[in-house]
Amino acid sequence: MAEYTIRNLENACRLLKSAASWQHPFRVSEASQRLSIPRTTVIRIVHALTKQGLLQESDGLYRLGGVLLNIKLGLADHLDLDDIARPVLRELRDATGETAYLGIWDNGKTLISKLYNSEQPLRAGSAVGSRVYSHTAAAGKILMAYRFYDVLSEIWPASERVALTSNSITELSDLQQELATVRKQGWAIDDEEYFLDIRCLACPVYDQNDEVFAAIGITAPKTRFPEERNQEMFRMVQEAAEELSKIVAKCPTPLPKNASD
Repeated sequence: MAEYTIRNLENACRLLKSAASWQHPFRVSEASQRLSIPRTTVIRIVHALTKQGLLQESDGLYRLGGVLLNIKLGLADHLDLDDIARPVLRELRDATGETAYLGIWDNGKTLISKLYNSEQPLRAGSAVGSRVYSHTAAAGKILMAYRFYDVLSEIWPASERVALTSNSITELSDLQQELATVRKQGWAIDDEEYFLDIRCLACPVYDQNDEVFAAIGITAPKTRFPEERNQEMFRMVQEAAEELSKIVAKCPTPLPKNASD
């Protein structure tokens, strides 16, 4: 009996997920045929789901019910940016073969809030929770360029203008020029500015108000990510950034712009 109940529950879940993808009202006969579930079983399932408000029926046609919207809205309150970004980062890691990460602003520094390490033996990347100097990181440059360009001298005091490598930018005028380029081209590079022999590329992620609030990027050894691959990597990172921005745009509640929010 328990096995029968579980099987029906699995079929009910399959029907709901399929109905969401069909994007049109369906009849019992269609669901039975498309899901290879006996018609009598589908009848019992749609009756139970309709009774609970998960489906609604009109003239023998079924569509998703309003209760699902309430579930969706409730779920959004329990999701955070890391949850939302997880599948996008995994896809980016798999597409590039390199470590993919998400960066957000944290009191002048850039916090690595989520990360998927490359599966290659030689890989690069900071640990989740690391706070890095924003001017040395591709994600940090994105946040500086799009959120703080006009107040750069205020949010980048002399105490923060440290050189981690010989490539690190330490002059205000040089960083302003770099960030102007970032805003123009839509992506930022860390060219061995945080670690020697390590390069990173990041793109902006937009919120519901079409404002940049995070950055998504990849980091790799220079041997696998030479300058000649900038455009190739940019296209893959940009695609991931656009995908994440679209997901965030559908969230009913605003996501924090700062790690401390």
